[in-house]
Amino acid sequence: MELSQDTDVIFSRREIKIIEKSSIKGTIENHDFKNHHFIDFGAKDVEFVDCDFSYAVFERSYFYKARFVNCKFLGARFCGCNFRSAKFTRCDFRYAFFSETVIPANEVVNNLPDWHNIRMELLRVLRANAASVGDYRSEKLLIREELSAEGEHLRRARALKDAYYIEKYSSPKKRARTWFRSLLFWTDGLLWGHGENFIAPILFTLFLIATTAGIISFQKYGSSLQSIDQTAKNWANEFLIVLYAFLDVDTATLFADQPTICSLVVIARYVFFGLIISALYRRFAHR
Repeated sequence: MELSQDTDVIFSRREIKIIEKSSIKGTIENHDFKNHHFIDFGAKDVEFVDCDFSYAVFERSYFYKARFVNCKFLGARFCGCNFRSAKFTRCDFRYAFFSETVIPANEVVNNLPDWHNIRMELLRVLRANAASVGDYRSEKLLIREELSAEGEHLRRARALKDAYYIEKYSSPKKRARTWFRSLLFWTDGLLWGHGENFIAPILFTLFLIATTAGIISFQKYGSSLQSIDQTAKNWANEFLIVLYAFLDVDTATLFADQPTICSLVVIARYVFFGLIISALYRRFAHR
């Protein structure tokens, strides 16, 4: 964007204070660290109370067992830092960025923003940061939290909760897009638990087998009057037949007169094994 000479624009100048190769001790209260740039900074076992670190940059800083109470990290950036055993209480991490930083994921999760869209963005950053330092256990926790935040975000967008969602998602086009995203999110969770729950594809496959058995049983015996026990036995028999077909046990003989169902069962088998192998790999690959 080019500004003409006649345009009156007032830019506010931010004074950046660089603190390099230094350390502090004790308790720091009500201090303004806005726009500070910390390089090779040490604050081991230091307590920060009501401090503002908004838009601060931390490079290779060490905060082992540090405690932060009611501190603000709005838009702060952390690169190559160490917060091992640090504690955070009522802190604000909106729009913060982490890279190659060791930090207890559960501590940040306990201080997530209230807005679910901002919470999702922060969790994505934390997840990428956890992967960069090889903290795969925290990565799994952050993925679950991110999925939970995304689900709640979509629910609020559909219901038009709060002024933000009313303003942003009220148009018919955005509402249709929100419902479509919600459908994809729900389907992804149902089929394979978003890749994080290998039990989900097993339960979904058993549900499909049971439904298919019910359809076949109704086609064969639905027109005749039968007792509940006999109906249950017929369904159980068809369930075993479909299960055998799914496991590739004498498929041709079992469904010789129903090639369409046989084909669908075979397709379901390959889809199931593909989903469960992917889910198992995502769950155990880094252990």
